Amino acid sequence: MVEGDVELKRIYALSRFHGSGIGTALMEYAVSAATESGARRLLLGVFAQNHRAIAFYRKKGFEQLATRKFNVGGTDYDDVVLARQL
Repeated sequence: MVEGDVELKRIYALSRFHGSGIGTALMEYAVSAATESGARRLLLGVFAQNHRAIAFYRKKGFEQLATRKFNVGGTDYDDVVLARQL
């Protein structure tokens, strides 16, 4: 992260709400709030195997910036770091 970045930590919708538009509404709110706060770039991390989420974020203007590891219960997983200019 660099000055002007803000990270979206969590955005989830239960699977029964996928395709309902709630994800788009939540993302629009997050982008608006980040922009109003003066941020220049919005970052988020997503599990590398969550292809549906990655496709959603790409449609919303995010591009892959990096990868990182995260550990859950002693097992390492890959996370894709995505960024969108504001």
